[in-house]
Amino acid sequence: MGQDGIRVRFRVAGDAGGQVCFEPTGMCYDLADGEHVSALLDEAQVRALEVTYWAGGISVWVRGNFTTFDQNGNELHQLWGG
Repeated sequence: MGQDGIRVRFRVAGDAGGQVCFEPTGMCYDLADGEHVSALLDEAQVRALEVTYWAGGISVWVRGNFTTFDQNGNELHQLWGG
């Protein structure tokens, strides 16, 4: 996937950091306070996006293809969300 698409940034609120987990792939990222991770959603493929809060982090449910990036813009993973 190129750089075209919808970019969404996720950060865990609070001063302790936490996890951002992408489902249904199960890929999780541990974030320190103030860090974020972003996802580039393939507009042609993504059919739904749901964000769920839980103690210590958030789960992001994506139906479609997307790519994750660290806060410096470095690609982390290409994921397929069913």
